Amino acid sequence: MSTYTPRSTFFPAITIALALTACGDNNDAGTGPSTGTVSDGSDAGGDVDCDDDASAPDAPDLPETPEENDNAGCEPTGEDSSINDIDEDCDGIDGPDADGDGVVDADAGGEDCDDTDPDAPLMTEDEDCDGLITEEDCDDTDSGSTAVAEDADCDGLITEEDCDDTDALLGDIDDPECDGIPTHAGGGDLLWMSATELEVGCTDEQPGCYDNEFNIMPVTLTTDYFLGETEVTQGEYEAVMSTNPSYFDDCGADCPIERISWHMAAAYTNALSTAADLETCYTCTGEGDTVSCEPAMSPYTCAGYRLPTEAEWENAARCDTVSVYAGSDDVDEVGWSVRTSDSETHPVGALLPNSCGFYDLSGNVIEWTQDWYAADYYSADGRVDPVGAEAGDGKSVRGGGWNYSSGGLRVSYRNVIHDTYRVNFVGFRVARTRL
Repeated sequence: MSTYTPRSTFFPAITIALALTACGDNNDAGTGPSTGTVSDGSDAGGDVDCDDDASAPDAPDLPETPEENDNAGCEPTGEDSSINDIDEDCDGIDGPDADGDGVVDADAGGEDCDDTDPDAPLMTEDEDCDGLITEEDCDDTDSGSTAVAEDADCDGLITEEDCDDTDALLGDIDDPECDGIPTHAGGGDLLWMSATELEVGCTDEQPGCYDNEFNIMPVTLTTDYFLGETEVTQGEYEAVMSTNPSYFDDCGADCPIERISWHMAAAYTNALSTAADLETCYTCTGEGDTVSCEPAMSPYTCAGYRLPTEAEWENAARCDTVSVYAGSDDVDEVGWSVRTSDSETHPVGALLPNSCGFYDLSGNVIEWTQDWYAADYYSADGRVDPVGAEAGDGKSVRGGGWNYSSGGLRVSYRNVIHDTYRVNFVGFRVARTRL
């Protein structure tokens, strides 16, 4: 027993010495973990990085940088072209580092945007590696985006090409006259409506309300939006869609487009969005009078052109005023009805506008809205950014038309028409959320 004890204490010392030798080899070929150390392509021990995870629990940790350990035992085996846990060129970096700044080239999976320039920004501060750090780049995930210095509103138009470089919705493409009034691709002007709170439904000044106008409902619109100053005209529609399906086509280019389905109206707004390089608000299949569309997202979050919601339409018609019709208590001042229209449409904007500047929100043609119709739409206690029913037998139409009596031209009047119907008294106007 007296000769066994010294040998028992002697063998651990030998084990430690062997482990230290293995640590000097400084390599990981899969038998031991690696925590940033370098390699020479062959493995000399189980705990190659000396982190105590293998055969030598008492071995000291190897310094993590080659500058501290002189890259001991590393022999170059070739060009270090990728991150693969092997430092082929023995420069202390696993991967290509041509400029010697200690950061691997981005093309090889590292974060060095320009591996020929040690002063170039890293991907942590220039994600798209376009030479513009995040704070200076309109979109640091897109190397083709503009710089903040030349495009203050980051709408893709540099200052010299932008009517108002503080407003992303007033570039030359949106406002060719640079008069502060956006114009859509069809040629019609858009008027700006602010986010607001209002009451919709059968308010006190509305005579002869129908059941679907009750009760008075408070509504909150949380986003500003644009709405067409007039109904879309035959000329505007034909300029974009290369066709004019109107029944009253002899009325002329300035008369409202009609005899189009809800889906055809939605497809027109998509065409405007595409022309302006904006996202489209509808998913459409087919074409012409057989096109079928459905909303691609909430109308309040879509940046492209679309149809107005019922709430947006009524807000524009009321325009913070108390009147029976859109802009007056005298229907003949503001709207073409069955009594004055001579049973046909008339050029848009021929009568008086309301106080917000909108024409023909009462009369001429009744207008498609975004929403599926629900008879009890106004029965809710209150709504924020309402979008109507989830589905239904038709879409809500507002404003009355040339064949309606004066009661149908009131600002609270609501009706429903099947979304596929094409009749000569239904048209529309375009809207766009001001994001």
